[in-house]
Amino acid sequence: MDSHVFEIASYAKKKLADIADDLVIAAVASKASQIKFSNNKIAKTATESMFDIGIFMTKNKKILMTNIKDALGETVAEPSAAGHAGTEIQADKLSAAKKKIDETAKQASKFLKFIKPKPDYFGIADGPFRYKKIPGLLDKKIENFSFDSVDVVESGIRAAINEGAERTNGIFQLNFADSLLVTSGGVEAQSKSTSAYFSIRAMIGKEASGHMTSNARTLSELDVLGAAKFAGEIAKLARNPIAGKAGKYDVLFAPLAFSVIAQNFGEAASIFDVEANLSFFKDKLGQQVGPKNLNIYDNPTIPGGIASGEYDAEGSPTKINSIIKNGVLKTYFHNTSTARKYKTETTSNAGLIAPSPHNVVFEAGKGTRDDLVREIKHGIYITNLWYLRYQNISNGEFSVIPRDGMFMIENGEIKKPIKQLRVSENMLNILKNIHLLGKDIKQIAGWETSTPVLTPHTIVKNVNITQPTS
Repeated sequence: MDSHVFEIASYAKKKLADIADDLVIAAVASKASQIKFSNNKIAKTATESMFDIGIFMTKNKKILMTNIKDALGETVAEPSAAGHAGTEIQADKLSAAKKKIDETAKQASKFLKFIKPKPDYFGIADGPFRYKKIPGLLDKKIENFSFDSVDVVESGIRAAINEGAERTNGIFQLNFADSLLVTSGGVEAQSKSTSAYFSIRAMIGKEASGHMTSNARTLSELDVLGAAKFAGEIAKLARNPIAGKAGKYDVLFAPLAFSVIAQNFGEAASIFDVEANLSFFKDKLGQQVGPKNLNIYDNPTIPGGIASGEYDAEGSPTKINSIIKNGVLKTYFHNTSTARKYKTETTSNAGLIAPSPHNVVFEAGKGTRDDLVREIKHGIYITNLWYLRYQNISNGEFSVIPRDGMFMIENGEIKKPIKQLRVSENMLNILKNIHLLGKDIKQIAGWETSTPVLTPHTIVKNVNITQPTS
């Protein structure tokens, strides 16, 4: 941890302590690198360094959240001779950051006068705590940018083309974060982490495409070639699609597709959503919501998990929580304040306002994708989804659009590609009708899956498939 980060965070804590009862300061110095590619060629590269300060404070149960974005002024990181991105903090920028904190403290004092108290706010975690080290969250090569990113991208492009793709588009993104959390509850926690994200869409002609991503904390776990080969394979199979027919189908969802739906099983378990009548899990605690072989966890301790970490947003040590065990809804997620309100223990899912899941993890089943295909006599294989929207979020009614390759399954074989269909369903029905899970767990996080999900190929029976209205 850079000593300047400590200095700035300590300055913010001292400056705000006099006007706050509870105070949480999250300071993050980060570096990011991004390569975009289009039509099989590198289209854009960019790197940057940032320093952000998030502030949560309360006074007499009045809650204020704010942040100081790019507290040191935006810096485009230029690689040094050794391959390191420059992040040196100069004295004038340090002074400028402190001035921004001074101004934030002044504005906070004014705003707090006009904020209404939240009677059911009951404080933050009382530290200090000891944390268990989680392996696989830091890669020195990513931290130092000491490898050839272009070569990684080009290997993915070649792999998709070798599968039959004509064109590829996508992105390769790397992130390093040096984080410090200090609170009025006695927490002083720090961590370093890295992440890598590779996304590739392979295309043939105007209508055939396949898409896959790979997420990891380390380069050794990033499966660029696997993602590219899958995208190329699906694009090749998806040529000359015909219009599909509406009806009830047994659907095999690829991990990328199912993650778009499955993240909602974690988010709906937040006590915030339950209280706001935004959860289809309201009044379902302790009830059977899925088959007896279904187990879903929130696991922030999983090695290499995209949202894994030793502590949550208020500094509580993270732990594994069962969302659904043997088909039964086991818990709502709590932070310290909501736990005190309901006279229970925090699940270490702060979210200082709205408790939230970390990594939604499905317990794997048995069998490969091909094994699951053989289980379906008449169904559909969906490889990707986007634009999930609720018609009624409180009871779980939603629709979502299949994207990229989609196929009919007949008598245990993937047959003709199809198009122009929509999934129009209910989240509780999806859960109830989960039939089989594969063993090919993939970690998915991205634009359509904001909460990381670790899921395999999954069969859901009797899925309502409609034709979109034009």
